[in-house]
Amino acid sequence: NIRVTVSFPPDTDTPGFANEQHGKPKITELISDEGGLFTPEQVAEKSLKDCLNNQFISTIGMNGFVVTTLCSGMMPCYSWSQRLIQILLMSPLRAIGLHFLYSCEKIVRKNYREKCE
Repeated sequence: NIRVTVSFPPDTDTPGFANEQHGKPKITELISDEGGLFTPEQVAEKSLKDCLNNQFISTIGMNGFVVTTLCSGMMPCYSWSQRLIQILLMSPLRAIGLHFLYSCEKIVRKNYREKCE
């Protein structure tokens, strides 16, 4: 049996990430800040744990959990607890997802207005 774990790492505090910050558009930085910054150790530990537990998806943080749960419709799910979480939380998480989208739209609108002034 071969199992696959797909990891969706968040912004991770690495030298590459620090270098990426130079020249990054302000609007991208503001939207990116919404998800937080994680240490390489946190990302590695969670990814390895999920892989060893045969999780199909590996995410870290609330944003990752919400997005992958909302997008889980046709993804494999090997755990009854994950199935139950996805079924029960889909509607409430949609409300949280809409809040995230609104927050990003608000940042974009504000940035646009500032550029037009």
